[in-house]
Amino acid sequence: MKVIVTGAEGMLGSDLCDVFQNSGIEAIGFSRNQLDICELDKVKQIITSEKPHCVIHTAAITNVDECQKNQALAHSVNTIGTWNVALGCKKANAILVYISSCGVFDGTKGEPYTEIDQPAPRTHYHQSKYLGEQIVSQLCQDYFIVRPGWLFGGKASHRRNFVEARRKEAIAKPKIVSAKDKFGSPTYTADLAKQLVDLIQSEAFGLYHIANVGFASRYEYVNKIVQLLDLKTEVYPVGSDAFVRPAPVPAWEALDNFYLKMRNLLQMRSWEDSLEDYIKNRLLLEVN
Repeated sequence: MKVIVTGAEGMLGSDLCDVFQNSGIEAIGFSRNQLDICELDKVKQIITSEKPHCVIHTAAITNVDECQKNQALAHSVNTIGTWNVALGCKKANAILVYISSCGVFDGTKGEPYTEIDQPAPRTHYHQSKYLGEQIVSQLCQDYFIVRPGWLFGGKASHRRNFVEARRKEAIAKPKIVSAKDKFGSPTYTADLAKQLVDLIQSEAFGLYHIANVGFASRYEYVNKIVQLLDLKTEVYPVGSDAFVRPAPVPAWEALDNFYLKMRNLLQMRSWEDSLEDYIKNRLLLEVN
């Protein structure tokens, strides 16, 4: 089996390449510089020439606030770019795995969302990702639409490494604050990648939530990070109104892996176990 990974320089993309290679699957990663998903002809040319069994599409503009300030940018990359990849997969008869977002809901449920719940995205970023879902389901015969939880993982040098950012913040300050009213499912990129290996091989095509089991407030998540790093910094819970943001990010982004459980495919562990594994067996080995 040959797999193409878009956005291969990112946290998820790099872990996908590593995990798939370690599973005996040929994984060819393309960075943003190597493959601009906004260029339809280039996308089609690469996918058809490589003839992959599957394309895992992770490339996206993921800065929610930047997308809120620039709606055209969000949709040019996240919607039209996904459209281009879907057209390339259709031409090459390749399976498409589209990495969407846990934030496509309005955030008012008060408990984890399942695949049955109706999306109602509130930000330009989440709108662009949800439109990508609709395009994939309309254009592709064989596809997986995957909504992951709050992703962590990758190298310390990755620009959007949340855990490393909190480590640096906690080292620099005696006290940090975090939102007590924003909830999600912290999810290790390596665990997501391993789950995708099994899911793709199952050929049980469709929509899936994939997140480490359980959920936490942003405060609980950050507090756990500081504890696992064995730092003495105090973490204080505050309301999300303490953080002024352009984007109205939903309060609840926690996910329930309902369809994975129904198909007996779920192998995701708890978010606490995966976070401990990442910090102790990867991050600290790299930064110390």
